[in-house]
Amino acid sequence: MVGIAALAIAIYTLFPEEDVLKQVAQEEYRPKVELVDANAMQWLGDPEPFLTLYFENRSKGPAKNFNVDIYDGNDKIISKQISGSNMLGSGNLSLQPDQELGIPLISVSELQELLSDKGRIRDIVGFGLKANVPEQFMTELREKHVKDENEFYSANAYPLFVQFSYKGITGSDNETTTGFFVYLDTTGNG
Repeated sequence: MVGIAALAIAIYTLFPEEDVLKQVAQEEYRPKVELVDANAMQWLGDPEPFLTLYFENRSKGPAKNFNVDIYDGNDKIISKQISGSNMLGSGNLSLQPDQELGIPLISVSELQELLSDKGRIRDIVGFGLKANVPEQFMTELREKHVKDENEFYSANAYPLFVQFSYKGITGSDNETTTGFFVYLDTTGNG
């Protein structure tokens, strides 16, 4: 009798219940998408550079129905000019496992105009994920504005938010809100 019970336990552990297998699959193949970079990129066929956000799927499962929105505070930023390279409108955008994908969201000039209309900024010099303005942009500003020892320059990092969502292969919904920074030339802005 003990042998039959031991055999039943052994068989059960060899063939776990379907719910256990589903949970393992959901965990193992759950997409994990992260924002990995933000910069200005000139895309083929576009007349000017676009704010481009780069996402990476660091998992074994695809991230399906990928969607991205950007916000200035609580205000959603909607671009009037769509890049020819922006695939978000298709509704079927997916990030495969270990794939990195750049998505052009709004032209730099349109973003500058939108933020200037709110009295926020003057000149955009770049984008990034860190609050400190990178040295490469500070060097560009120094070269642009400082001709002798009496001149100066200043820069600031202005936060914007990005919300992205996607589905896993098991139908799980995922939504993340994070931020990135617009680096601004604030020289002469009081």
